[in-house]
Amino acid sequence: MLDDSSFELLLGRLRIMSHVIDQAPAAFRQMEEEHLRWFFMAILNSLFGFEGRVAGEAFRARGKTDILILWELGAIFVAECKKYDGPKVVADAIDQLITYMTWRDTKAALLLFVPQKGFTAAISKP
Repeated sequence: MLDDSSFELLLGRLRIMSHVIDQAPAAFRQMEEEHLRWFFMAILNSLFGFEGRVAGEAFRARGKTDILILWELGAIFVAECKKYDGPKVVADAIDQLITYMTWRDTKAALLLFVPQKGFTAAISKP
């Protein structure tokens, strides 16, 4: 099980990778979701001795989740990645993420890649 402080550390590392993308958008702009995912997986593999325990496109419950961290008897973190293209993408991604979770899962995240400049403006558009 991933305790709350470890989960916050994990989220903090994901935020660091997000800031790297923000600082050099031209380097990442043409990448598709699955390519961007590998950068986040690399960061997660460096945490808590997760080396090799972070899987991409892993079978889980009812489908394949984008990022899965396995530990001892099961998963401790499930994540779905999506390129933002309007509010429907978020709603659909949350529904998708929920289908990948089991009753034992307590930690999950949705990673949104917003290709438009200015996140607030991008999410304000219908």
